[in-house]
Amino acid sequence: MNKVFKLIFAPFIKAQQKAQKEVAPIVMKRYQYAEDVVSKIHEVSGNVVIMNPDQEYAPVRRLNSIRGQQFEWFANQVIEHIETYTVPQYGDYPNDQVEEWTPELCIAQIGKYSARFGKNSREGQELLDLIKIAHYAQIAYSKMKK
Repeated sequence: MNKVFKLIFAPFIKAQQKAQKEVAPIVMKRYQYAEDVVSKIHEVSGNVVIMNPDQEYAPVRRLNSIRGQQFEWFANQVIEHIETYTVPQYGDYPNDQVEEWTPELCIAQIGKYSARFGKNSREGQELLDLIKIAHYAQIAYSKMKK
């Protein structure tokens, strides 16, 4: 039985070992980068690294909860919208239109998109409006934290 097992699974085992040898240096490089980033971060709250948006390094998240992972996925959707639509259309901080706005005006925009939720006839608009609401909430939050 042992010889039959080896004959059948030997190619798979060799392929797995080869893949591990090729992937291990990449994983180690990413791990070392993450360690470097974490060593430069001053504030850690629970399993989430808190960073100032003006810092040079991107946050390293250690999310244990499904809710945290879901929010991270949603945040990535918001980031994608900002990078591919908002910044090309309206400019980037500190030279965009909303830089002159007050937090109250950002909140008013949230109200506008909330009020039209479920009333728009264009397909997919509700999801896009939720992304816009999140972005305006982030802008208002940043303005209030200054």
